[in-house]
Amino acid sequence: MRRLFLLFLLLLAPLMADGIKWYTDVQKAQAAAQESKKIIFVYVEAAHCPYCEEMLNDTLSDKDVVRNINNDYIA
Repeated sequence: MRRLFLLFLLLLAPLMADGIKWYTDVQKAQAAAQESKKIIFVYVEAAHCPYCEEMLNDTLSDKDVVRNINNDYIA
Protein backbone atom coordinates (compact mmCIF):
# COMPACT_ATOMS: atom_id res chain seq x y z
CA MET A 1 0.00 0.00 0.00
CA ARG A 2 2.80 2.38 0.91
CA ARG A 3 4.56 1.68 -2.38
CA LEU A 4 1.35 2.32 -4.30
CA PHE A 5 0.90 5.63 -2.48
CA LEU A 6 4.48 6.64 -3.24
CA LEU A 7 4.12 5.66 -6.89
CA PHE A 8 0.93 7.69 -7.12
CA LEU A 9 2.66 10.75 -5.68
CA LEU A 10 5.58 10.35 -8.06
CA LEU A 11 3.22 10.23 -11.02
CA LEU A 12 1.09 13.12 -9.81
CA ALA A 13 3.83 15.55 -8.79
CA PRO A 14 4.98 16.55 -12.30
CA LEU A 15 1.40 17.40 -13.27
CA MET A 16 1.27 20.09 -10.59
CA ALA A 17 4.89 21.24 -10.59
CA ASP A 18 4.00 24.94 -10.59
CA GLY A 19 1.20 24.56 -8.09
CA ILE A 20 1.00 22.47 -4.96
CA LYS A 21 4.36 21.44 -3.53
CA TRP A 22 3.89 17.67 -3.31
CA TYR A 23 6.13 15.46 -1.21
CA THR A 24 7.18 12.30 -3.03
CA ASP A 25 8.64 10.60 0.05
CA VAL A 26 6.10 9.49 2.65
CA GLN A 27 8.62 9.48 5.49
CA LYS A 28 9.78 13.01 4.69
CA ALA A 29 6.17 14.17 4.52
CA GLN A 30 5.45 12.60 7.91
CA ALA A 31 8.55 14.20 9.42
CA ALA A 32 7.64 17.61 7.98
CA ALA A 33 4.08 17.28 9.28
CA GLN A 34 5.30 16.41 12.76
CA GLU A 35 7.83 19.23 12.79
CA SER A 36 5.42 21.86 11.47
CA LYS A 37 2.33 20.55 13.32
CA LYS A 38 0.46 20.51 10.01
CA ILE A 39 -1.97 17.94 8.65
CA ILE A 40 -0.96 15.84 5.65
CA PHE A 41 -3.11 16.51 2.57
CA VAL A 42 -3.48 13.46 0.32
CA TYR A 43 -5.11 13.61 -3.10
CA VAL A 44 -6.35 10.37 -4.67
CA GLU A 45 -8.10 10.03 -8.00
CA ALA A 46 -9.56 7.31 -10.19
CA ALA A 47 -9.48 6.89 -13.94
CA HIS A 48 -12.60 8.09 -15.74
CA CYS A 49 -13.88 9.88 -12.64
CA PRO A 50 -15.48 13.19 -13.67
CA TYR A 51 -15.34 14.52 -10.11
CA CYS A 52 -11.62 13.74 -9.88
CA GLU A 53 -11.01 15.53 -13.16
CA GLU A 54 -12.97 18.54 -11.96
CA MET A 55 -11.03 18.56 -8.69
CA LEU A 56 -7.72 18.47 -10.54
CA ASN A 57 -8.59 20.99 -13.26
CA ASP A 58 -10.65 23.46 -11.26
CA THR A 59 -10.05 23.22 -7.53
CA LEU A 60 -6.41 22.15 -7.33
CA SER A 61 -5.37 24.63 -10.00
CA ASP A 62 -7.05 27.60 -8.30
CA LYS A 63 -4.35 29.99 -7.05
CA ASP A 64 -6.05 30.56 -3.68
CA VAL A 65 -6.49 26.83 -3.06
CA VAL A 66 -2.87 26.15 -4.05
CA ARG A 67 -1.64 28.91 -1.74
CA ASN A 68 -3.76 27.63 1.17
CA ILE A 69 -2.65 24.02 0.72
CA ASN A 70 1.01 25.04 0.46
CA ASN A 71 0.75 27.27 3.55
CA ASP A 72 -1.47 25.17 5.81
CA TYR A 73 -0.82 21.52 4.89
CA ILE A 74 1.89 19.06 4.00
CA ALA A 75 0.98 17.65 0.59
